[in-house]
Amino acid sequence: MAGRARSAFYGFITVLFAAFLALAATSGALIGAMQLGVALVVLGLSAPFTLTAIRHRQINYPRALVYHSGLVAVGAGGGLRALDVAAEADAVLLATGMMLLLAIALANSWQLVISHGSGIDEPG
Repeated sequence: MAGRARSAFYGFITVLFAAFLALAATSGALIGAMQLGVALVVLGLSAPFTLTAIRHRQINYPRALVYHSGLVAVGAGGGLRALDVAAEADAVLLATGMMLLLAIALANSWQLVISHGSGIDEPG
């Protein structure tokens, strides 16, 4: 359960920072480098937990694939924007990564809500 909560939090944080950076009124190269940095920092923060889950055979590979694919897509979109290579390609990659991260974050959050029940103690 802690893994789902952590990946949901990291997913929301990545989307939040990448979106705020995209709205900033400064050069595209700087924003792209910062978006790449956000993705790399989040990937670095979540890597120890992912490796621990793999070692203990508690990882959900489909969810991990979506989560890490989203981070890689956000980083690649930021990298392309930083290099000023293809304006349309970086926007598509960034949007795809953000949608993947939002999907997995919402799915993980909803799963946590369902698993905790109503939270009301029954008389007994």
